[in-house]
Amino acid sequence: METFKFVLDIINYIFMAILGLGFLPQIIYVLLFFLKPKRYPKAKEFHKVAIFIPARNESATIENTVKSMFKQNYPADKYTVYVVADNCDDNTAELAREAGARVFERFDDEHRSRGWALDYGTRLALEEDPDIEFFVMFDADNVAHCDYLSKMNDAFESGVQFARGYANSKNIDYNTTSAISGIYYLRDSRLCCQSRSALGLDQQLMGPGMMISAEFIKERGFDAHSISEDAEFTYNRMLEGKRTQYVDEAIYYEEQPTKMKDVFNRNIRFGYGLNRLFFNHGFRMLGKFFTTGRISYVDMFLQLLFIPISLICCIWIPIYYGFTLVEAIVMFSTNPRMLYDWLKVAAIALSCIFYLPFVLQALFVVLLERKKLKCKPSKLIFACLVFPLYMIAYLLSIAIGTLTRKPKWKQINHHVTVDLDTFFREEGSAETPELQVASDLLLEEGEEKSEEIIDNAQSQSFEEDEEVVDGDVREDN
Repeated sequence: METFKFVLDIINYIFMAILGLGFLPQIIYVLLFFLKPKRYPKAKEFHKVAIFIPARNESATIENTVKSMFKQNYPADKYTVYVVADNCDDNTAELAREAGARVFERFDDEHRSRGWALDYGTRLALEEDPDIEFFVMFDADNVAHCDYLSKMNDAFESGVQFARGYANSKNIDYNTTSAISGIYYLRDSRLCCQSRSALGLDQQLMGPGMMISAEFIKERGFDAHSISEDAEFTYNRMLEGKRTQYVDEAIYYEEQPTKMKDVFNRNIRFGYGLNRLFFNHGFRMLGKFFTTGRISYVDMFLQLLFIPISLICCIWIPIYYGFTLVEAIVMFSTNPRMLYDWLKVAAIALSCIFYLPFVLQALFVVLLERKKLKCKPSKLIFACLVFPLYMIAYLLSIAIGTLTRKPKWKQINHHVTVDLDTFFREEGSAETPELQVASDLLLEEGEEKSEEIIDNAQSQSFEEDEEVVDGDVREDN
């Protein structure tokens, strides 16, 4: 029995070391919250953009989403909104057309994923308009900040080929589920992405809010077709030696799930997809670090390490500590102190290592980002207090996903539509005629004079938004 217990203890030490290694970057990024992310100088020209929205049976939100994309502070002749109605059996395509989008309908029973839809749609768009210079991707329930395109345009002109934006939530105060889900992504943007940006590290791209150079699409197409196509696309690019960036001023708003079953279903799919990526790409990323010395490869490997970490948390920890609890109960009659000590240590460990760190982290993020929230911070206090429970659900659903055969796609019921006029009035000016005038003058009066007008127009339109979004005016790095 003693030998058996000794072996269990050794295995537990190894697993705890893996847990500590996996969570170490998160701790570092929290401590580096004060670092400022990389900023990009204002572009001298408006590049041609294609906004892409893959949608499958999204009739509840697609019209609102498409209309929101036409609220951009960007010349109307410099961007087009495309919707790929992917294997739809509702009126998503019709509603998207009525809202003003260029719609591609796709029916393919064999290739049914967001990645295939993007590959199909971007190729068709380039055939119709070879002058497209970069793509941005959104989900069918997203709303983009009215300066989103301008900020991505700044990054693109500075040489960025692949980037992600700042993930905010349009319904963070709908209920407790949407609040804790929104805080999770807010935490990722504010603490993890911002610290990586300041340190010059690469970012894991996300499906919504992603920017991709059209030059790359012309050469390769969208080459990630798994369930976790955004993560796969990121690792493909990094293994090729390319950089993936973060543009913190390019803000977009997601609709967070309002039911825990939707959170579970979504994360089960994530777990399945990331598990496959861990074995296909994870150790290759680690190997790249040893051949290049680039820290980003270790960082990405540790992100994928959350797949085995989820299994350790959901399988090993209950087994091991359940065994020690049973042992303490059995020994209670001869050694009552053993059970008391076990309960005391468990309470301290859960409080100091798990519960309090996540609660404080959630409260800290809400405090830091209070001016970007679509609600009063006080409405999120309860969500912060139960945030650790969300992390348990997150780990459990990811673990289930790793042990599941390919999960079927399940429709998420949408509950939120926003009044666009009110939404964009809160964000700042959504209609900026000066930008359109500047674009016209670019053709009529020559490049040199129009660039000055464009700069003036941009300064005027961005000045108010800097106060609304950032809380203070900061110079570009």
